[in-house]
Amino acid sequence: MIKESLRRRLAELSPVLMATAILLGMIPQNLRLSGIQGFHIGLTFFFINLAVCALGLASRKLRPFWLSWAVASIAFFILFGMATPVGMVLILPIFISHWF
Repeated sequence: MIKESLRRRLAELSPVLMATAILLGMIPQNLRLSGIQGFHIGLTFFFINLAVCALGLASRKLRPFWLSWAVASIAFFILFGMATPVGMVLILPIFISHWF
């Protein structure tokens, strides 16, 4: 079980964890635009994203956000191969442009 002092420290870091989760979604897209791509890179960022989600859930602050972020990350990874929901938002205009 996580000690209360560690949980309190994680709760203080919630804004930093949220910013980290959002930035983690942008990095794979920038790497892809630079010509660096591969399944292993996306998988690495996916697992890092899930680790950040686990820390956010352990803090007990903004728990619905972290739970929905983890579910969306898993769903978008399985369905579209995106490491985070931010990656899906960044690639969404390309998907939509092919439909119209």
